[in-house]
Amino acid sequence: MPQGEYLAYEAPGGGRGGIRPVRPTESPASLSYVRVSDLSRALDQVSRSGGKIVLPPVHLPGMGSFFWFQAPGGPILACWQDAPGEPKEE
Repeated sequence: MPQGEYLAYEAPGGGRGGIRPVRPTESPASLSYVRVSDLSRALDQVSRSGGKIVLPPVHLPGMGSFFWFQAPGGPILACWQDAPGEPKEE
């Protein structure tokens, strides 16, 4: 990837994920993504529920779109929507 190394994987049950090296200015961490069918609706629901958007929607052509949010009083999480035409996970 243009931003550096990134390992994408798919688990036997169909779950997908990725991992990359920590940059010098970062502490090791993980981020959980929740797959949604409508990213705009999820963004609205998170905002209405008191969540704070910490990274606005990012669109990755041919892959999908995502945003990061902080749950009220909780961790930072992300919502992901597959790009149109991508296979849907059951």
